[in-house]
Amino acid sequence: MFTQRLQGMGDAALMAMKQLSQIVHRQAVVMGYGDAFFMLTLFYFGLSLLVMLLKKPAILPSGIGAIAIVGPGNPAATDCPARRSLR
Repeated sequence: MFTQRLQGMGDAALMAMKQLSQIVHRQAVVMGYGDAFFMLTLFYFGLSLLVMLLKKPAILPSGIGAIAIVGPGNPAATDCPARRSLR
């Protein structure tokens, strides 16, 4: 097939092999991209399954906001200016 088309251009067999090599290389690149996207799909699907294992965050009392992070057992709670303004 390829050799008949390239008869008048010198070494037809060599040219045909070069074209076949280019076609194989192009197909290999396409398959490589497909494999990479498939692996990324599996990776992110696995991450989404790991989300199920996460603990729910503790619910902070409403109105206090970030001040609840500084708990009563923490020594920084006594000299926190935001905490003093709540008294």
